[in-house]
Amino acid sequence: MASKLGSPLARQRSGHVYLFAAAGVAAVSAFGAFHGRYGWGVSEWAAGITVFLYLLPWLTPRRRENVQVDDTGVIVVTNKGRDAVRWDEVIRARIITTSAGPWGEDVFFVLEGTGGKGCVVPHDAAARTKLLQEMQARFEGINDRKVIEAMGSTSRATFIIWEKPGAANEHPSKP
Repeated sequence: MASKLGSPLARQRSGHVYLFAAAGVAAVSAFGAFHGRYGWGVSEWAAGITVFLYLLPWLTPRRRENVQVDDTGVIVVTNKGRDAVRWDEVIRARIITTSAGPWGEDVFFVLEGTGGKGCVVPHDAAARTKLLQEMQARFEGINDRKVIEAMGSTSRATFIIWEKPGAANEHPSKP
């Protein structure tokens, strides 16, 4: 099983730029204060911010896995509910890109199933759960060129990367 719902995710640092900037200001101002050019106030302030930014991942609640990829299919749990699709129900796989990057999630895997079932998996969760590798193992004919094209897209676009033979006539509701 590639992933399990509710399992704790690794803590991630965000704001590396701010952390290193605060550490740099602390170091430069401490050097200046040590040689009598500045007071110690700026150095102490910057050092405090550096420590805070360093400890921030441990001060916030730990995120939990919200996507499960297993032998049965894919389950996605969000604050709006739970979507699931079994592997044998999938009729189409798409990648949708937006212009939200690099600061927001901008790549989404969409698995469309029969009977209006389906789910949308954000790229960070797809990478964590090895969704693409699982799809490549299960669905013959994944269009890797479309996957590469989608990963390089910086605007709103839709890339159909796999379609079940004969599924062109089926129109599931779009998740």
